Amino acid sequence: MFDSIKRYVIGAALIGLTGAALSSAANPKLSPELEGIDAQKAADVIIQYKQTPTLAHHAKVMLRGGVVRRTLELVKGGAYRVTAAKLAELADDPDVEYISPDHTVQGTMDYAEPTVRADIAMQYGYIGTGIGVAVIDSGIMTHPDTMTRVVYNENFVPNIVNDYFDRYGHGTHVAGIVGGAAIESTGAIYTHTFRGIAPNVLLINLRVLDGNGAGQDSSVIAAIQHAIQLKSTYNIRVINLSLGRPVTGSYTKDPLCQAVEQAWKAGIVVVVVKPDIVAPGNRIICTIPAGLALTNLYPQNRTNDQYYMLNGHNQASDYYFMLSGTSMAAPMVSGAAALMLQKDPSLSPDTVKARLMRSATKNFPRSSTATDPTTGQVYTSYYDLFTIGAGYLDVWAALNATDTVASNATALSPAVQYNSSTGLVSLVNGANVVWGSNVLSGSNVVWGSNVVWGSSSLAGFNVVWGSNVVWGSGTPQGEIAKIAINGEN
Repeated sequence: MFDSIKRYVIGAALIGLTGAALSSAANPKLSPELEGIDAQKAADVIIQYKQTPTLAHHAKVMLRGGVVRRTLELVKGGAYRVTAAKLAELADDPDVEYISPDHTVQGTMDYAEPTVRADIAMQYGYIGTGIGVAVIDSGIMTHPDTMTRVVYNENFVPNIVNDYFDRYGHGTHVAGIVGGAAIESTGAIYTHTFRGIAPNVLLINLRVLDGNGAGQDSSVIAAIQHAIQLKSTYNIRVINLSLGRPVTGSYTKDPLCQAVEQAWKAGIVVVVVKPDIVAPGNRIICTIPAGLALTNLYPQNRTNDQYYMLNGHNQASDYYFMLSGTSMAAPMVSGAAALMLQKDPSLSPDTVKARLMRSATKNFPRSSTATDPTTGQVYTSYYDLFTIGAGYLDVWAALNATDTVASNATALSPAVQYNSSTGLVSLVNGANVVWGSNVLSGSNVVWGSNVVWGSSSLAGFNVVWGSNVVWGSGTPQGEIAKIAINGEN
């Protein structure tokens, strides 16, 4: 993703900044995305400063006809609406670090729990007790499977007052995957149970998406900032970000990435989309009550009560709904992280990430094919670093892992380098961590044949299969979603 796939992030649609006049090419403090926008139109931007902004900094924007929309102390910045013609003047301020668009983000189980061996964890009492998971999404609607464990609610969507409930449906589904207790699918009359990975976690509902599933960077940053503030109150150890937008530059300048970085440094595991590890994400049945935007738009995805209930009446359930995507895979890993932190609260985010990657299942073929039953089109999936990362989530193995990352090290993901003349992608050595056969601490990085990917190294001997991965035309269309555990990578 950022910096040639080596960075985490939240990935979805850009705001439509189009027009005619502004050119930021001469000013390195202005994002290239702000080039060419109509100089007379107002733009929603995030300005990062070299220090936490004061009233004097806000006043400089207001004197140019701008509006302060939100303060973002976490990234030493603020969200503003200002005429595009004034951006160059603001960028000339020596206190300004960088100005970027306030991007739009979007929410991109006969149950997968046994697939990732979370059912075994439950048998041993690992159900997420005492761990807080912040769900930064479209909100969490009242649902029997989760409502008794939603311990905090707040809305960050602009122009919506005191409404933290989910009007879209995405966040409720995500929350159920993390920690649904299967109240409405457990008992003698049920044939299938839709239980979350960590069914006793505390859920912190931070709403950032509106009723159409859209929001902005600044709302997400504000929610992350508040999650850090609430960490001690609710023992928030995990943040789930099933959100997306395109990556447009280096993480070092992106305010959303910087906010995620601060949460990581505060000791919170942040889970987002990127191929560091894979988890179930296709056709996941989980919590969404009837009457929300998604259930109205896609009524065919409502779960038939005959599917999971004895003597069902062939009616659409008011409690469960099917969705697919990386948004569903990410909370699988968030739930797994919560179980690991229940077992050992002393684990750092880097150690959680390292153990999840090291313990991931690596028994994949080099490629496989699947045929679309409707169109007859055949798709080929290639199982390499870019499609499966370190492998497939194995919760029970992660709970039994013992590797640790030293306090002076970080669990970096590998960087990559593409050789256009050979068509191959090589893993590039990083710094600060050793992924050795038994040790995860040290000062150098070694991505050899015996490391995260095991003795048969899915990436070969330091080379990834080239033309059919990220840069090729054979991007996988398979059923396993890609997710990542963030850190300084």
